[in-house]
Parts: sequence; C-alpha cells; structure tokens
Amino acid sequence: MKKIIILIIIILIAIGVGFGIYQWKKGQEENGGEVPPESKPKAGFEIYENTKYGFSLEYPEDWYLVDMPEFGTVFFSSKEEEPPMGGVSLGVRIEMFMIENSENLSLEKWIEQGRSQGPEEEIMSEEEITVGGKKAVKVVVIPRPGPVEAGPPITVYLANDNYIIWINYTGRETGLKTDYFGNIENLEYFLTSFKFD
Repeated sequence: MKKIIILIIIILIAIGVGFGIYQWKKGQEENGGEVPPESKPKAGFEIYENTKYGFSLEYPEDWYLVDMPEFGTVFFSSKEEEPPMGGVSLGVRIEMFMIENSENLSLEKWIEQGRSQGPEEEIMSEEEITVGGKKAVKVVVIPRPGPVEAGPPITVYLANDNYIIWINYTGRETGLKTDYFGNIENLEYFLTSFKFD
C-alpha cells in the first residue's frame, strides 16, 4: 500500500512539474522568446533602476529624468522647464532624496526629528502605507497660496536598511484621476511599481 501511495505522489509531482514547464514555454512562445510581461513596464511607462540604493520603479515615459547618484537624488518632471511664475501650469515634479540614517532612528522618530528642525506645515492627512513591501508614511500638507494653481504637496517617507528615501510630489496633473487628498494616479502607480532588489 505504501508503494502505491509513493507512486501516486511521484506521478502528481511529475504532472505538476510538466504543467509548469508547459506554461513557461507557452509564455515564451507568446512573447517571441522575450522577457515575460510581468517584468516589463506598464504601457506608457519606463523603468528607472537605482543600483546604488537597490530599487527600481516606473515613471511616465514622456517625463524628464535627472539622476544624480553621487548626491543621492533623483528628479522626475512632467515638463522640461517650469513656466515663469504666473504661467499656465506648474506641471508635476517628483523629487527623491536618499538620506543616510546614521543614528539608526525608526521611521517615526526620523520624521519627528525632521519636523522639529524644519518649517511648520499644516498637515491635511497622514497615513501609514506600504511601498515596495516596506512600511512608509504618506503626508499631505495644505498648499501655500501662490500665483500658480497646484495641488497639495505630498511627501512619502520610506526606510530601507540604513537610509531613508524621501519622496516629494508637487504640482498638479491634468486629465488624470485626482482628488484633493493626494490620491493622484501617476503618483499612486509610481509608488505601487516600487521594488527593492
């Protein structure tokens, strides 16, 4: 009886392995031998990889990218240049700063320390989110009045190893799903596409 059970288990494992190989080959044929679609960017997006800090993310392919790894900064912008103050649109800008957490503070303590040293902001909402499988904090502040209409500035703080990733989102996108509390389509996709090595 034991031999029959072992034989059935071996047959089931062989069927499972065979089916897995069949699915993989089918995927390869459908994609012309290319990389499976899960690892390709969403249509209309490019992949940005930061090998120094070990992460990647996707951003709109028509946006401008300025990468300065020696300073731990990356800038994404929907416009090559912002119009002069009073212009029609500020566009959108996402700034990322990788900051060493030399004191090994928790994310909450690091944010608290930063607030005590910077200008006071009126916080509209603050929530804990997950970015790239790691705990992050998303803060939306009340925008300061200015000559160019812009949405509320959004900041996302994210801890990884011995550094903090500080993401600032400013400006306003047009023609996208947006609400006043920072649920902005491109930013949301930017954050959900975030992956650590």
